[in-house]
Amino acid sequence: MGTARIGVARCDPEATMAFPVATVKAGMNAIAEVTNLVREYEPVAIYLGLPMGLKGNSTASTQMAIDFGKELHDFIAKQEMIVHLAMVDERLSTVSATSAMQTAGRNSKNSRDFIDQAAAVVILEQALAIEKSSDKYAGQAIESYL
Repeated sequence: MGTARIGVARCDPEATMAFPVATVKAGMNAIAEVTNLVREYEPVAIYLGLPMGLKGNSTASTQMAIDFGKELHDFIAKQEMIVHLAMVDERLSTVSATSAMQTAGRNSKNSRDFIDQAAAVVILEQALAIEKSSDKYAGQAIESYL
């Protein structure tokens, strides 16, 4: 969950593989754009990255992500869509995605949209791994922040 862009990823129906979908521009239309993607792909769960400091502390970005999650939750509920929404720790997801892009020969300055999507894939893969190992949704349900 970024301040300029929001990377979006999804997985296959068996939840075995994550792949990039889109990059949504952060701002006034972001909730509507993400909701359109929810309507299109009909996920059972949405995982939003929760930016934390390296020591696990909250930052200004942490609260922005939580606020976005609350707003998305309310908007989706008004649309009468039933989707589990949770915040998951995204520490180092962008670093990991940037490193992978550089390894693939991409310039990080010209690949920001792709980096955001790749970071979303990293976050989703981590969430799917937690789901498989625990038989529960990953992260903290957004309702706990309401």
